[in-house]
Amino acid sequence: MQGREAGRHERGREGARRADFDLTVGSALINASKCPAHVTDLGHDYEFIRRLSDEEKRERIALLKTF
Repeated sequence: MQGREAGRHERGREGARRADFDLTVGSALINASKCPAHVTDLGHDYEFIRRLSDEEKRERIALLKTF
């Protein structure tokens, strides 16, 4: 195989490996997790952040970009 066809074949194999991982390792990790919330950033909703003005939010974003 050459060119695009080889790339598609490789992506197909990678997709199959990822699906295999999700079904075996992924589910085992979820079952072993002590974290009750499996939603990204569920615990990062702080009241004070919702009260920030747009300018204050921009300032904090600018600060974070310096790290």
